[in-house]
Amino acid sequence: MTRPAPSLAPQSVAAEERAAVTAALLEATAQLVGQADALATIQSMCEGVVAATPHIRLAWAWFGHPDTREIRPLVAAGPAKAYADALVIERHLLTSMDPAVRALRSQETDASAVARLSLYGPWRAASKTYGFEVAAAFPIHIPNARKRGLLVFYADNADYFERVGEKPFAAFARLAEATLAQAELRAQLHRKATHDALTGLHNRGWLTEELDRTHANAERYGQRYALMMFDLDGFKAINDRNGHAAGDRALATAARLAKEETRRGDVIGRWGGDEFVAILPESDTAAAVAVAERIRARLAAVDMKTADAPIALHAGFGVAAYPVAATTIDDLLRAADAALYVAKRGGGNRVAAAPPLPQT
Repeated sequence: MTRPAPSLAPQSVAAEERAAVTAALLEATAQLVGQADALATIQSMCEGVVAATPHIRLAWAWFGHPDTREIRPLVAAGPAKAYADALVIERHLLTSMDPAVRALRSQETDASAVARLSLYGPWRAASKTYGFEVAAAFPIHIPNARKRGLLVFYADNADYFERVGEKPFAAFARLAEATLAQAELRAQLHRKATHDALTGLHNRGWLTEELDRTHANAERYGQRYALMMFDLDGFKAINDRNGHAAGDRALATAARLAKEETRRGDVIGRWGGDEFVAILPESDTAAAVAVAERIRARLAAVDMKTADAPIALHAGFGVAAYPVAATTIDDLLRAADAALYVAKRGGGNRVAAAPPLPQT
């Protein structure tokens, strides 16, 4: 059972409360500059508010689809954190008047008394156990149009948000929006730096770094892995006859099919032009050849429609396995490239494997 909350009646007390919350806001703003993790930043915001005033019993945040059937806090802070950790707000008739549900639906701030005589049992229990008298929910507008967010505060005085005002808490919601926007921008920049814009696959720079990591682990732990290289047969002719738009479609199609035929732990990317490279952890030559054959067959089954005539997609593949075909990254790349050359010289639309190193 909680103790009765101290009164907020004097205006001076309300002013002190506003100052404390504003100071927490300024501190959270300063943290935003150096924090890379959006959830960690918003967690710090919640902790800052409840540390600034004993009247805020709980602060929590949620992000998800606007049509979600239930709301579960993702971060929370305060003396009543245990309540948030177990909280699941299912959207139905009895919870339709919950401030979080109403704020999510209307996209406007909603402050409501927490009724001890509510028909909804969990609200009655929380009000009695944690001393909740009022809850204020602030919508968070997220850059991703398919998501929404909420920042919710619970206070122990029924007129808390009237006396102190909603503006400092609304500012926290705006700060949360800035945090999420910054995180979204950072993710976009990272994707542009590591992915190929046309195919959506990893680019050569990222593949090179991943190959370094894979090789180092293989050397350290005695693991095996394989490289697969392939490029489209007659790609220049596709561009010349059908235009670069058709060539781009061919590359995007090849990337999609190759991605579908590799495992979750495999890494595939665009090496340059119409050439692709895949890193296949824990794979030997036979396993790499099997992957290449699946991709080759999928490509050969494609009948890409264009304004002029259908385009058949074929590709040559070269595979090389560590440590069977080579023991260094450069030698393994050369071995896979040489195997690819053998496949292309043989007419394309085939898979060739690098031979094992000579026995010493």
